[in-house]
Amino acid sequence: MKVQGFWGLQVVPGKTYTQVVTAPFRVALAAINGDNAEEGRSVLSITVEKKKFALCTLIHEKLPQQTMDLTFVEGEEVSFSVSGPNTIHLTGNYTFDDEDDESMEEDGDATEDEDDSEMDEDDKNEMLK
Repeated sequence: MKVQGFWGLQVVPGKTYTQVVTAPFRVALAAINGDNAEEGRSVLSITVEKKKFALCTLIHEKLPQQTMDLTFVEGEEVSFSVSGPNTIHLTGNYTFDDEDDESMEEDGDATEDEDDSEMDEDDKNEMLK
């Protein structure tokens, strides 16, 4: 899995955020918004394939953040929700498959190797300018 760009979502208590994934992404961290945090437990839940799961319970000033490693693929329908007093920020990255990247790298490596073997030092230095 290769990182492609930033992904983030603010999950407000009492609201459900549902989407069908169009670009694969990874959730790496859940954190309470510290600026306006209230006392009490905030539970982050996810619904996938009509089954609801608790991902983490965050508590202001005791457990304000939790690392994660959750990847969602294209076509999956996911819903995030929070019960409790605090907004939870989810952050992570958009991703793409290693296989696609490796095939592009292999094509690029072959070209670079061929070009390097035909260049002398003066040509290489000229390219660096």
